[in-house]
Amino acid sequence: MPRAFATVLMLLLVSFFFVPEQHQRNWLLYLAALAAHGFLFDRAALGRAYARRGGWAVAALVALPALSLAWSDSLAAEEAVDLLLAAYCILAIYVGMVGLAERRPRVFDQLRHALLLAANLGALLSIGHWALNYDPAAPRLMGWLGLDNPVHASILVLAATLPIWDRVARRQLRRRWLLACLAPCAFALFAGARMALVAYLVVVALLALARWRLGAVISASALAGLAALVGGEALGAIWLDRGLSFRPVIWAETWAAYQACNPLVGCGIFSPLKIEYAPGAIADRAHSLYLAALYHQGLLGLVTLMAVSGWLLHRGLAQAGSAGVGLGRDWAWMLAYALLASATSGDHVLVRATLFWCYFWLPVMVLAASATATRTVTGKESWRADPA
Repeated sequence: MPRAFATVLMLLLVSFFFVPEQHQRNWLLYLAALAAHGFLFDRAALGRAYARRGGWAVAALVALPALSLAWSDSLAAEEAVDLLLAAYCILAIYVGMVGLAERRPRVFDQLRHALLLAANLGALLSIGHWALNYDPAAPRLMGWLGLDNPVHASILVLAATLPIWDRVARRQLRRRWLLACLAPCAFALFAGARMALVAYLVVVALLALARWRLGAVISASALAGLAALVGGEALGAIWLDRGLSFRPVIWAETWAAYQACNPLVGCGIFSPLKIEYAPGAIADRAHSLYLAALYHQGLLGLVTLMAVSGWLLHRGLAQAGSAGVGLGRDWAWMLAYALLASATSGDHVLVRATLFWCYFWLPVMVLAASATATRTVTGKESWRADPA
């Protein structure tokens, strides 16, 4: 069962890059949840998943949007089913994650490698398709195959490369591994994923602080990128012509809409949001994970999101190097980056399974499972031995 479950998870990861329709990807999500039932039959495993350090984190993040169905306005049955089904999948798959962390912790390295490989292949194919069909009237890379939203896809492909930067900075990998970062970075650059690249540079700079030489390389790369934006007509059109994409207007109107709600619990997870940010142009979402959490779930939801995420990041970074696995650190940096990049997007993290599911929920579940699967030995936490 652990091997079958891990295989389904890897297929789920790859599907986000190569399966074009969201509802087709969801079948793999449901299959992963079904496979996780192999762990649910063991009541002891279920108890470990939700009674120890990590389980409460996943349950808390899922519980608030599910509970807010009770005070959501204009609630459609289909929306409720989508949310409850996605929540159930997350909770079930998390139980399976705990089983993997206890029995086969090195599987998470294989998951990370599958994500990196799929990100590079998806990025390369999309860049090739964009270059062969380049249209000066619409210069942005719009994605190909399963990468249907290039901005969201950029967050995912960049997240997959972060463990490489961390391990190169700590001299656990040779610098030639950084070549695996080129295609994802180029994909984000040509897709115009501005916040994704800014967040990426921030996290990579934090990773490189202890290695000034590597930091100098990053600084030089940033300057080269700035020069390319200023000097390249296509990149200038991709990055600069959109201005601020009406984000300040949308955020201000979302804040005003929140003030009309209950400040503690918000307006409800499916409360409609209609913002006319330009004549005849309507936005139905906040374009920010944090403003969306505030509007839909109030202060309670926003504080829970920030507190649980902060706790998971702390746990992941504190686990670095334990028993030579180093599992937590890799996924903690992925989550840190996803949280930064979601400042201008990420509305659907708490609603339904999308690309956000992969770059937000996957690190959340891995970090929570890694915290749950540790045990105290002579006052310190260490990984259980892998019986395989």
